[in-house]
Amino acid sequence: MSILYDERFMSDSIVNRKFIKHNENLQKFIDIRFIRREVRVNGSLKIVFFLSGTDDNIRKKKIKQFKNATKKMLVILQQFQIDTVNCYVKGLGESVGYVNSQPIRPQKRLVSIVLGASCAKYRPGDINIPEVQGGCSSKGYIRLVGDQIYDYYKPARTINAENRMIFTNIMHEYGHVMHQLSAPREYLRIVEAHKDIYFKNIKKYENAHKRLLKIGRQVSFYAQYPNSTAGIPDFVAETFASLMVGLRHGKDVREAYLMCGGFVPPYGTYHIRKSTGRNHPWSDVSYR
Repeated sequence: MSILYDERFMSDSIVNRKFIKHNENLQKFIDIRFIRREVRVNGSLKIVFFLSGTDDNIRKKKIKQFKNATKKMLVILQQFQIDTVNCYVKGLGESVGYVNSQPIRPQKRLVSIVLGASCAKYRPGDINIPEVQGGCSSKGYIRLVGDQIYDYYKPARTINAENRMIFTNIMHEYGHVMHQLSAPREYLRIVEAHKDIYFKNIKKYENAHKRLLKIGRQVSFYAQYPNSTAGIPDFVAETFASLMVGLRHGKDVREAYLMCGGFVPPYGTYHIRKSTGRNHPWSDVSYR
């Protein structure tokens, strides 16, 4: 596979400056007033919730599943010396995850995740395409790994499929965070190559970009969605989410994920799959 992005050397200071500018663009997702609440996770990690909108059942589910997801991420976040996670819970808009601080040798790292309406929105799929994992929708919905998890657990009487979906979508946002924390240079190069293709119409990386997105079909429709706002960064985030809920992938996905700087969760931090013998491609998915 040819190189996706420019591999010229990026010094620590350049990486940090680029992230400051990148974070400024992401701040647009936090544009309304919030109510502040603090929660401790195992005494070592602090979650600061910033709440807006109606205190309804969906918001409560987002908060509960964010706590659950962060507990699963605890060992990983401690590995990167994260002691505070900001979670902005909104009733509208998109979801996003990012690192507030400069990633290279910062005095203190801070992670922010915004949970918008998209986090709890199920996107039904009614078109089965063999080469696209989870299929797609005739209504134009962009399906995520979380939607596949919802489909799988919906028939179960003892498991709440919506909660599983929200949990998985939160892991998608943590996937963006881990991409930035573990491989900031690769993340920036991918983002910049993506902008070159879709905003500046520069064709230098287009072929490699298309090949990577084609591999993304093996993860979800969103992981291969080629437009100006999604693409390789979301291929990495979707793959991370799928790994955290215990799904496996073939050689192509693993190699592409690692090439893009995707973070491999250590054993014990992700759900373990257990065979049940049911005739379903995900019949051995087991949540603990």
